[in-house]
Amino acid sequence: MGSDLPHTSNMFKSGIFTSRYVTELDGTQVEDKRVQPHGVELTIDKIFSVSGHPVIKDGEYHKGTREEAPLNNGDTHVAKDKSKTPPMESIDSLSLEDYNEDELVKMEDPHYVLHKGGYVVRYNEKITVPDDHVGFVIPRSRLIRTGNNLSTAVWDSGYEGRGEGGLHVHNTCFMQKGMGIAQFVLARAGVYEQYDGSHNKENLDND
Repeated sequence: MGSDLPHTSNMFKSGIFTSRYVTELDGTQVEDKRVQPHGVELTIDKIFSVSGHPVIKDGEYHKGTREEAPLNNGDTHVAKDKSKTPPMESIDSLSLEDYNEDELVKMEDPHYVLHKGGYVVRYNEKITVPDDHVGFVIPRSRLIRTGNNLSTAVWDSGYEGRGEGGLHVHNTCFMQKGMGIAQFVLARAGVYEQYDGSHNKENLDND
């Protein structure tokens, strides 16, 4: 059993405190630049599309079939103005001379090419939710400001693993693998019991 803490103890913790419970998969601490005032940045490991027929019913669910979303490992030039280049089309095969430098974004690192729809994103970082705390994942504003969003659930005390969230793409986009997509925050909370569900210790292999 956990404890029933007084209301005055239920408070969000600082990013420095939270960083004790967020590590890379190999156990090393995350970079200092990813520690925010009230949380720790989570980055994209993989993004999956879901097909088949996911089933949700009382006591069990089936995830359906997952397949990693299209990943482009080469350089891609993206035109900011949709009217000049069809969405999702690399203009590498077109004449770059037709564009001013400020009309383009160059994607040099591996990046996902995401059409409008629902996806599942897996985070790089291993999270441990300590006793007498509850965790929340909040989307970074850079994601929201592009017209896209991230849905997450409560992270119970006792959870350990690399979690996942629902990524909702409302505007077709290019999304860099490894970029910061969310923040993990911790709040002090009364706990009835430690989490020991089917998601505990999930995604701790290096797949």
